[in-house]
Formats: sequence, structure tokens, C-alpha cells
Amino acid sequence: MFQAYRTPVDAGAFAERRNAIVDALNKMVEIITAYNEDAFEKVMTEALSPVAEAARLDRVAVYRSVGSSPGLGQAYAWYKGEPSGQNGEAAVLPDHPSVNRWVETLKKGEYINGNAGDMNGEDADFCALFGIKAILFVPVFTFGKFWGVVTMEDHTDCRYFDEGCLDLMHSVARLCANAFIRAETEHKVTEVNQYNLAILNASPIGITIINSNLEFVDCNSEILNLFCTTKQHYLENFYDFSPEYQPDGSKSKEKAVEIIKMAFNNEIVVREWTHVDSHGKIIPFEVTLARVLYNNEYIILGYQYDVTNVRRMTDDIKKQSEMLAARLEQQEVLADISRGLIASGDTELLIDDALAKLGKYHGVTRVLIIGVNYADKSLRVAYQWYSNGVPPLNLIKFGTFEMVTYSFPEKLGNDFFVRPLCFADITAVPKEYGSLLDSDIRALVGAPIYVEGRLWGVLSVENRSARDWTQSQVDFISITASTMAGAIMRDIYNKKLSEALEKATVASKAKGEFLSNMSHEMRTPLNAIIGMTAIGKESADVERKNYALKKVEDASTHLLGVINDVLDMSKIEADMLKLSPIEFSFERMLQKVITVINFRVDEKSQKLKVNIDKNVPKFLVGDDQRLAQVITNLLSNAVKFTPENGEISLDASLEGEEDGVCVIRTRVTDTGIGISPEQQERLFVAFEQAENRTSRNFGGTGLGLAISKRITELMGGKIHVESELGKGAKFVFTVKMARGEKNLQSLLGPGVNRETLRVLAADDEEAVCGYLKDVFDLVGVKCDVASDGIEAYDMIDANGDYDIYFVDWRMPGMDGMELTKRIKKREGGARSVVTMISSADWALIKDEAVSAGVDKYLLKPLLSSTVIDCVNECLGMDPEHKVEVFKKNVGGTFAGKSILLVEDIDINREIVLSLLENTGLEIDCAENGAQAIDLLEKNPEKYDMVFMDVQMPKVDGLEATRRIRGDLGRRELPIVAMTANVFKHDIDECYAAGMNDYLSKPLDIDDIFNKLRKYLIFKEF
Repeated sequence: MFQAYRTPVDAGAFAERRNAIVDALNKMVEIITAYNEDAFEKVMTEALSPVAEAARLDRVAVYRSVGSSPGLGQAYAWYKGEPSGQNGEAAVLPDHPSVNRWVETLKKGEYINGNAGDMNGEDADFCALFGIKAILFVPVFTFGKFWGVVTMEDHTDCRYFDEGCLDLMHSVARLCANAFIRAETEHKVTEVNQYNLAILNASPIGITIINSNLEFVDCNSEILNLFCTTKQHYLENFYDFSPEYQPDGSKSKEKAVEIIKMAFNNEIVVREWTHVDSHGKIIPFEVTLARVLYNNEYIILGYQYDVTNVRRMTDDIKKQSEMLAARLEQQEVLADISRGLIASGDTELLIDDALAKLGKYHGVTRVLIIGVNYADKSLRVAYQWYSNGVPPLNLIKFGTFEMVTYSFPEKLGNDFFVRPLCFADITAVPKEYGSLLDSDIRALVGAPIYVEGRLWGVLSVENRSARDWTQSQVDFISITASTMAGAIMRDIYNKKLSEALEKATVASKAKGEFLSNMSHEMRTPLNAIIGMTAIGKESADVERKNYALKKVEDASTHLLGVINDVLDMSKIEADMLKLSPIEFSFERMLQKVITVINFRVDEKSQKLKVNIDKNVPKFLVGDDQRLAQVITNLLSNAVKFTPENGEISLDASLEGEEDGVCVIRTRVTDTGIGISPEQQERLFVAFEQAENRTSRNFGGTGLGLAISKRITELMGGKIHVESELGKGAKFVFTVKMARGEKNLQSLLGPGVNRETLRVLAADDEEAVCGYLKDVFDLVGVKCDVASDGIEAYDMIDANGDYDIYFVDWRMPGMDGMELTKRIKKREGGARSVVTMISSADWALIKDEAVSAGVDKYLLKPLLSSTVIDCVNECLGMDPEHKVEVFKKNVGGTFAGKSILLVEDIDINREIVLSLLENTGLEIDCAENGAQAIDLLEKNPEKYDMVFMDVQMPKVDGLEATRRIRGDLGRRELPIVAMTANVFKHDIDECYAAGMNDYLSKPLDIDDIFNKLRKYLIFKEF
């Protein structure tokens, strides 16, 4: 389809326009489904006019496949209220490159939404030939095959058809195509009537038809040839073609009336009769009169033979009479069923009525439509009719799902015909149909029902006693099944239309509430930013200014989180949310999440417990950032909706593993306010929260869970909630990720001597000691454990000083502070590293701990990866430890280095220059890519690194990078993008242009320092 930039749409105007199209569409459905004998063009004009007015259409045309290139011929066209022809051979689309390309797109099932103002030259020129400013092509498929296309054109304005109204325009297209197909079908019925008349005229014997008023209403050409007359004269003067008296002396007219009345009394009358032709010639005939039911009344069929041929052909006449009568009756019943199914009204009632007519006509026990459920491989009774005294069928006894799929193919083949299933006596069925023997029926005909080319169900005509089915009856049932398929398809389309309208209404309301919520969510931090900025500017007190700046920082962070949620939701709706898998430490990822969450947990004095099943792989391959986003969302909600002193737990376990792909199950449980069943139904829907007032009471965008649901689905998993009001909530999700190749031993620095390293852990919780011992066993390091400070110090006396201690803050007897003091007083204590472990906030115990000699601090719950990281830091093996040292001593870190800052916005340049003021860097600035290229060309060896904005005037960052790499030959110069566009395809464009890395806006000081260290310091090592 054509892709285009969409301008913002006024929500009120859009809703009004959509409602107008919906009303017009309902009117169109009413007109098309109600029309009977009116001219097709007239009906289509009345039906399309309100839709065209509501959707601003100038022309609507139906094209069907005709086999020639490009293969589409105009079947019907409507132009500004007037039809312009209905002819399948007329107005074939020209063999033009644009048309051929469009047709190929349509045959793939895709639609085309085109704006002439945005088209390329070739397409625009073609549209200009016909005055087209905007066009929508919608393909039509029947039985899974491309049937044709419906086009909707605007000759006035260049525009795109509103994305929110496209589903309605698709419904308009389908109604147009269905109306044409219906008109074509009725035309074929007329042809069948003409065909029957042709058969009548082709008969070698004379036939005369008499109605109940004893009027001679029709005859065939053979009788006219025998009497050498015309039809009108023969029918108006029938009695003149007999002499006044018959050979037995009876008056011809009186005798003729007598035997005709006998025939109407259901007697088959056979008489020798003398006729006379228009020339007066006497002709001996044998006449057979038979009564038949036609169009709910009896008629007489009079067969008139030359007496010499009567005896020889009597049996054939009888059979032909019965066959003709049966065909006439079948035709009438089928026409009656067809008219009923296309009438307006409840489709279920219309189908039930059609089944009743079919069952009564055949005089059977029961007629069913059995639906096929492919999801659970089962059958169901969709519709049924049963004769008097026969109970309705609640359970399927027709047979098994396998028997149905064995009998009929799932997809309709090229021949468009599947032979019905026919049994005269089920007791003699083949072994493949043995399941029928358990049913209460003896004979049946089962005809498949295909909807859009796929087996939807079976029309089953059943009888309790054995019965021989004629080929005519089987064919009739098969044709009726096809007619039922059309009604079922129409019902499906109507339900889809109704559901689409309902969803559109709900979505419109939800988005309206969402916009209101977003206004609140964005204005609140903006008000804080503006207000605190004013307070800071007016205040002379440094403490007051710092307070205001801290509030501005908090509000800005909150606002950025809101924007990130909206952007993530936008990527989900555009199907652009992609995963970036890497090998990562599962525990490190969790630790980062917990570090972020702990601050809010401490604020509300809540308890957070983390439990990771030891079977969970230490390293996994997946998108750790997106996984962390899901866990952060769930934990943030748990904290938000759990009162003070409440409890929150995070549990991760290995649910299963197949071929190296692990299913990780994560559960977040809280003791919060809980969620009702009604609220749970809306919980994972975009733009909604559990209830509308939630955003006012607790804040939030209402997008977090919808985003989390999409991320877990992208990772091959699912998410659900278990909760009751007032009893907390439990969110459970699974993801699939490959097992990583790394292990805990790979985390331990290469310079660590596992054989000589000595570790002692002291904690009164046996589980903590056991966990630390297991971690060190896994990496090959010996670890002794003690249950309190006294036992730990006794072990030190007995075994000598250890290299690293893990000491709990609070222990009975001797606590961690006292134990640390005694360790540090020992002769070898100064060389040992004491790491305090506790669930308490480090800020509360920092002063006392540092005074006691504590070197490091680990927050409980402990994770194996953070324990190993701590060992590496203690022994000086971790590059991240070096980063922390640099971070504490920024001043002069980058002395002697020179960078080029390329940024077109003054305030952005000012921010970066201010942040890097004390780093020792020499910084030059350029306002666009052209200036940057000029500076690098004049000073080729000056700059060690470039920070490059992406969107700039004159020459943007991508083009500037390509020229620096190509024209200037600076392939080794580190270039880091600065961009607010952080979608995957935007980042890929940066790398494709030759950039080494990127920083996302708004800029974060830690990210800037990390890039500087990466490209100006660590690259030298």
C-alpha cells in the first residue's frame, strides 16, 4: 500500500465523519439487501449516494478479473450519482506500468490508499488522465481466489482515506462486490428458466400446459408444428383443433373439459383423441394428462402423441413428466430458499426457516448444519430443524472431526466442486465411516459448506429409515449448501462489521480518556518544572535553589518516563517494537532493577523479597533491557498499589527447557489493594487502567502493562494476573530465551587465584550462609561460614586472617560492626576487605560502618553475580571499578584530549559544555554538518572524538559522517551520535552511516562520561 505522512486529525471532526459513514453504510446495507426486482443500476445508485456523500467520493467502480493483462474489466461504475454501465467486458483497464504494479499488490491481498499529490511521476500522470486526486483500491476474493477490485475515487481533494475509517470503506467495497455477484447470480437463474423452456421446446412430443381455471397457458413448439399454427392462436382457440364430435359420439369440447377435470382430481388420464390441424386434416392422438404442483398450485401437463408412437413412448413420457415436475418444484423451492436467505432480518432465523423448507420438501427426519472447530478439532450443531416428534440434537452424532476432514478437503480446490457424502443405509457404510453406526439415523446426504474457500461445516439431511437418494436430490442438496454458505458468509461479515463498529467506539472513547489522562500526566510535571524554576530564579538562598533544582530534576525524570511509555506504545501500534538480544547475566539485570526500585520501597517502609531458583541459568541470550522493563513495570505497580509496611516478592524459576531454549517464569506478588475480575479484563488493554480514577489516585499512563504484554509475547511468552480486591495481586509472566555459554566462573577476574583465596561469611540466617557457600563452590573458591560474630572471630583465631569477609550488620551476640572493628585491629586485618551485607539503607548505617572499618556494602537479597563483582572489585580486577574511580575524580581526567561538538541548538551546546566543564577537555563547536566537515578538513589531527547531532540544517549528522569517513578518509575517528530518535531503525541508520555509538536525548551525564572513557581512555589500554 502507499505509505504517507498523516497530519493530525481533529478528534471531534473525525468521530463525526466516521459516524456519518457508519449511518450511510447501514443505509446501504438496508437498500442492497432489500431490493428485489428493481434495476441493478437504480439500486446501486440509491445505495452508494449516501456513502459517497459521507466519505466524499466522486466515483465508485467494480472491476472483475477477465484474464487479460492487467486482467481487470469494469463490471459496474457509479459517477456522482449516476451509473455508467454494467458490462463485464467493457472498460478494460489499460496495460500501463502503474496499473500492472497496483494489480500485483492487490492480488496479494493488500489494499492501496493513494494521494495523487504524493505519488511518483508515472502514477501521478496516470491518475491525472482521469482527474483522480485520491484513490482507494480494495481487493475482493471469493473462495480464496482473487475475484476483482472495488475502487473509490475523490476527484476534488488530494488526501488519504482516514486510517480510522478504512475498515468502513472495506465494508463498502465488499457490499458493492456482493451486490454485483448477487445480480449476476439472479441473471443466471433467468438463464436457467430459459434453459428449461428450451428443453420444453426441444421435446419431440407435443406438450400443452393447463391451469386450474382450465385456461391453456403454454405449449411447446412441437405441438405447433403438428397443428401448423402459432402459439397465440393455438392457446386462444384450443377447442377448434378438435372436430365437433369424437369417434365415440361425444362432443369434443364437453369431453375435453370432463377429462381435464378428472386429471385435476389427481387421475392420470390416458385417452385416444382425434385432433384436426389448421388445414382440416384429421390426426389420431393418444393424450396423457398429468397433474403436477407448481408455484403452490396444480397444473395439468398434457402430452399429445401421434397414436402410432404412444404405446412405445408411454413409459418415457411418465418419467419425463415426473422429472420435469420435480425440476420445476426443485426450482421453486430453491428460489424460495434463496429469496429467504437474502432478505433482511436475523440471519439465524432465516437459516432455520430455510432448513425447515428443505426438510419438509424432502420429507426427512432432521436437517442440520454442523460447524467445524479447527482449534480443538471438534464439531458443533450450528443450526438444526427436526420433524414433529423428533427431539433436537444437542450432541454431535454425525461422526468425528476426523471423519469430516477425511470426507471433505479443508481448502476448496481449483475445480470449485466437492462431491457430497451420500448413504442410503448406514448399516452398509465403509469402515472409514464406522462412527455413524452409533447414530440414530439410517440414511443421510452430507454436503460441504465452504466459506471463503475453507471448509466451514456440513449440511446434513438425515432420515431415520433407509432411503434411496436420487441424483437430482443429491444435486439439489449440494446446491442448497452453496446457498447456505453465502448466508453464513454474510452473517460473518455483518458480525465483523458490528464488532468493528463497537471496537471503534470503545477505542475512540478509551483514546479520548487516555488523552485527558496524558494531559494530566504531562501538565503535572511541567507545572512543577515551571513553578520550581521560577522559585529557584527568585531565591538567593543556595539551599532553596538546590531544593528547587532537585524538584525540577525529579519532575523532568517523571515526564521523560511518561514520554517513553507513549513512544513505546506508538512503536507497538506501528509494529516497530523490536528485540535486540545479547548474552547477559540474569542476576545482574535483576540487581539493576532492584537498585532502582529499592528507593521507592524504602520510602514506603515496604519489604521486598527476591528468590531466584538455582536452576535458572546464570547467563541467558535475550533482550535484557526489555526484560528489565517488564519487571520494573510490575515492581513499580506493586510498590505503587501496596500500602506502607506491605510486602512484595519477586520469584524467578526455570519452567522448562527444550533444545537449549529456556522458559523463565517470573512472579511478582504484593499485598496491595487488589484488582476485581471486571478490572482485570481491561488491565492489559492500551490506553486503559484498571479503573478511570486510578490515574488520579496513583498516577501513571495506563500503558505499562500493555507494553509489558507485547514484550512478553515478542519473547515467546504470556502474562496474566491473579487477584482479588483487598487481597493483593500476583502477576505472572513467562519468556523464552536461549541458555548462554558463559558461567559464574567467567565472571571471576582472570587474576584471581582460586586455590589461595580465603573467604569467610558470617550471618545468623542459615539460608544466606548456605547461598554464599554455594556461590563460591561454583567458582572454585573455598568459603567458610559462621552463624554469628563470636563464631566467626573464633574461626579467625583458629585459621588465621581471611582475604575477604562478608559480614551481616545485625547478628546476636556480636554484631557486624563489632566484628569488623576486631578484624581491623588484627595484624593482618588491614589487608583484608570487609563487605557488610544488610537489607537496611546504606545511608542509615554508612557513618558507623565506615568508622568501624567496613570497606564495601552489599544490599540484600544477595545475587551471585553481585557477589562475584564484589570479589573482583576487592581484588582490583574489574574495569567497572576503574570507571567508578574516574567518576569520583572527574577533574582533569581528559586533559590533553580534544573533541568536536556538532549541535545546531544553542541550549543543547550550552548543556554539554557545562557538563564537561571540569574534565580538562578542549571543546570546539559546530552548528551543522557543513561546519564540522570544514573544521575537520582544516585541523585533520586535532580532534580525538566527535559528538554529532543527527538532525541539523544544511548537512545533517548522517551525511556529515559519510563525508568524514569517505571524502576526508577519517575512518578511525570515534563519532558518537546524539539523537532523540531511538527506534531501532534510527539507530541502525546511524551505524550504517559510519557512526561508532550513540547517545539518546535528553542527555545523561553518566552516559556522556561512559562514552568519553570508552573512546578516550579504555581504547588505549
